[in-house]
Amino acid sequence: MKVLFRGATILGLVLFMGLTATVAGDLASKGMSPGETFKDCAECPEMIVVPAGKYLMGTDEGEASERPKHIVTISQPFAAGVYEVTQAEWQALMGSNPSRNAGQRNPVENVSWNDAQAFIRKLNHATGQSYRLLSEAEWEYAARAGTTSLYPWGNGWGGDGTCARCSIEPSDNRTLAVGSFVANAFGLHDMHGNVWEWVEDCRNPDYGTGPETEAPRKTGDCSAHMLRGGAWRNIPRHLRTSDRVGQSASVRHFIYGFRVAKTL
Repeated sequence: MKVLFRGATILGLVLFMGLTATVAGDLASKGMSPGETFKDCAECPEMIVVPAGKYLMGTDEGEASERPKHIVTISQPFAAGVYEVTQAEWQALMGSNPSRNAGQRNPVENVSWNDAQAFIRKLNHATGQSYRLLSEAEWEYAARAGTTSLYPWGNGWGGDGTCARCSIEPSDNRTLAVGSFVANAFGLHDMHGNVWEWVEDCRNPDYGTGPETEAPRKTGDCSAHMLRGGAWRNIPRHLRTSDRVGQSASVRHFIYGFRVAKTL
């Protein structure tokens, strides 16, 4: 049974760019509103409701893979993990912990896209819910949280202390516990740094074929999938909101993790 354990904490969350009264009414009928958090079970990831809207995905100033900048419509609200899936959540369901940087509240890592899908299948079987990975369009929308800058806090790297340690110094050589950095305007933590996050989309070299909506791209090289957000060992350039990389679905690495989503 769904248990709402905390009210909306982002009173200033902007319901912008196409969030209609119908969408708001649909959410209200389910007892939820944008910014509301919930858990489907004690060991399940904590989720937060992200509003519908439109945004400009990608950039014309970055890598070729980030072009062209284009409008994407997120047609309905969805739920996203407040944090990346943790080692405790993984171990409770899968019975083991593949991570190199041990810590129950640290993100699970050293997992492939295939491994993330196996976790989601078990989670759905255990809860009767329909968890999934975010699409690439949903991920960037959620990470931007209404911003158009290189990072959600601006174009500089940590100058105001907002994210001074998203990219951990090499001597630290590890991830940090989820929630170590402040949430963005949508209430999501650690979208930049800690671990690269697998998303649903097949690998595509650029945005020449979209997307135009929140739907994941199921064309391209579907033996590989996209990762977003950068990791603790990456330089700031690779933690920009628009940065993206593709990798084989079977590859595991200690900088690869994921967060889950749900269609509402």
